[in-house]
Amino acid sequence: ITMATQTYNLRDRNKIINQNLRPMRHPYYSDYTELQKICLQILRHESLKYGQEKDKIYGILFDGAWLWEEYLYTILKECGFKHPRNKTEENPIRIWKNNPRYPDFYKGVQIRDFKYGDAIPEENMILDAKYKQLDYTSIDRNDAHQIVTYMHILPAIKGGLIYPRKENKENPLYSVFGIGGQISLIGVTVQHNCKSFTEYKTKIEAEEKSIKSVFQ
Repeated sequence: ITMATQTYNLRDRNKIINQNLRPMRHPYYSDYTELQKICLQILRHESLKYGQEKDKIYGILFDGAWLWEEYLYTILKECGFKHPRNKTEENPIRIWKNNPRYPDFYKGVQIRDFKYGDAIPEENMILDAKYKQLDYTSIDRNDAHQIVTYMHILPAIKGGLIYPRKENKENPLYSVFGIGGQISLIGVTVQHNCKSFTEYKTKIEAEEKSIKSVFQ
């Protein structure tokens, strides 16, 4: 942290630590309590143990896939998507009673609201977030099985895998047999070689606007 922060100052660090010794109590900031705690541990050089007490770890562990999903939701919620959460059992879809499934993002009417023979609404859609590089010319077998299963359960005739990519490319579209439908590979271009945070912010805001336009 010291090497990467050109404006680092020990006195400023101590000031920030002292200002955050008391956890935020206002409900607006309640979601940030754990983040505040972790940041204090980092700034104080305290150990976040993983394994045995004698083990030494040099680094910081974070759940990149979870963080990627939560970031995408800041964009997709404005497009009408729900974001089920497995840990809190929030907004699942169900194969049968007591058998919930938690796709990353979906929108539209669930299968319990349908009658046999009803047309599937065009707005129904399933999205699966992938925190990995994908071959945009094809879909991995396991990824395909997962998204098609979710599409069948909702039901939906539109599905997609949304993933980070290094450069802009056309989003390919694949047709699904059986009940029909289409699956898209939707890339979010991660910005590189920005000379300032202002430049990065401008580019990522333009990319977010482009992602929203896909679903509008």
